[in-house]
Amino acid sequence: MAIHRGMDASIDDGLAIEEAAFAQIAPTQDAKEGIAAFLEKRVPSYKGD
Repeated sequence: MAIHRGMDASIDDGLAIEEAAFAQIAPTQDAKEGIAAFLEKRVPSYKGD
């Protein structure tokens, strides 16, 4: 969504779109699992939440 919306946007608008998308994803359990798996050098186990 952020890529499609940001393609023709100004840099400021593109950054705002990216920030809004990140704010929706960052607090999820899957995001935390992805970071933990990366740091622990293991395959992540995503649950869709």
